[in-house]
Amino acid sequence: MLKAIPRSPAPDLWQRAHDWPRDLDGHVFFARAILKVGKAMFEDWTGLEPQRKITAIPLPTNKESATESQRRFAHNLLVLYFPDSDKAQKQRHDNERKAGGHRIPYAEHSFTDSDWELIRPFAQERYEAEQVPLAKYASVRRAIADAATTGTLAFELRPLRGGTPRPMPQDFWNTEGFALDHRFASFTIDPARPYAVTGSAQEWLYVTSDSLEAFLASLGAKVAAPGADEYFSPYLSLAIKICRERGITRDHQPFKSELENLLEKQWRDLPPSKHLQSALATLMREPESQSGSAAPKAKKKTEKKR
Repeated sequence: MLKAIPRSPAPDLWQRAHDWPRDLDGHVFFARAILKVGKAMFEDWTGLEPQRKITAIPLPTNKESATESQRRFAHNLLVLYFPDSDKAQKQRHDNERKAGGHRIPYAEHSFTDSDWELIRPFAQERYEAEQVPLAKYASVRRAIADAATTGTLAFELRPLRGGTPRPMPQDFWNTEGFALDHRFASFTIDPARPYAVTGSAQEWLYVTSDSLEAFLASLGAKVAAPGADEYFSPYLSLAIKICRERGITRDHQPFKSELENLLEKQWRDLPPSKHLQSALATLMREPESQSGSAAPKAKKKTEKKR
């Protein structure tokens, strides 16, 4: 069972829904539209996915190759999961000294081989658990950005202090990176500097109700169960479900071991078979990813000989 450990705070506006502007006649505030799209794409969408932050780090097999961040994460997990270990007792002693006003360095990040092997499965479990909601939200973001770029979703802008929404140019969505991160965290844009992450004239983002409803209906059709004339075997149905949950695309390829773990956890009433789980995990990934990497290698362009 996963235990809670402190994590970084989520974007302020995602945690302060009471500060969001209200929906307007014919318009839905961007944050609420994001949640609606998430619910349409994933049956088990909780609405907390946008608030998730990366806190878990996979640990290498060899502890000598671990970074300081990985060692610190491993140290925290040892203290959390094994309170009677030497490290946990040392941490408590250090905490007592800190409470008494003594300045001491952070707990030493050295590990025995047995410590490292003991905690690696817990680190991997936590990492994989975090990836599921992160991947779902990434899929939602991609779907919204793509629909906005094509005009399927119509966006309008409203001044922060109030006023009548006005259409937002469609090409404002022809961007990536920090500009998109800013929009999905603050729900605003500066129309004078649409591709910047700062600006003195930020305005609220709204989606027109008609375009949102049409988009949600199209999503429902895409993720619906097979029709009466279609049949997916339990194995294929499970593979499709996990692909959707993890937001697998050509550019986003989870490691095979991660897919095998997910398949094993959701295998349920299917006949036990490590061989089938391994084969299915292989088939869920791009052929270029079979070398073991988490992303397909770019194909080299070769000129044909004349």
